[in-house]
Amino acid sequence: MTKSEYSKEEKVLISRRLKEEIQEKYGTQIALAKAIGAADGSYLSPYVSGRSVMGNVLQKKLRDAGLDVDYILYGSGKPDSQTLNYEQCNTKLIEMQAKLNELASDMVEMSKMMRNLRSDPGKSGDNTL
Repeated sequence: MTKSEYSKEEKVLISRRLKEEIQEKYGTQIALAKAIGAADGSYLSPYVSGRSVMGNVLQKKLRDAGLDVDYILYGSGKPDSQTLNYEQCNTKLIEMQAKLNELASDMVEMSKMMRNLRSDPGKSGDNTL
């Protein structure tokens, strides 16, 4: 997609994701500007504000600086926190279900042992049950 093909809404989303990546990786526009060799943070202002969409040269500089350009431009490549939380919860739930199944199996085994002890107290050598 060329720079002129982005709608106003897409530019707003791109600028939001760019701000997010800057904050996450560099903290400030100025720090990122220095990292990519720009004179100051104002170099990034048109992109952060959504007035412009980055071209190939800036995309390369941002990639080299460790930013996820595919995420910035297309919103892909990075799961959102809600998805991560769901996946973490689902994994934990599966682990807990496995533990519960194991405990249930142990309880059945213990119940059988208790029944056997009650029906034949002489087997254990301990008649306290």
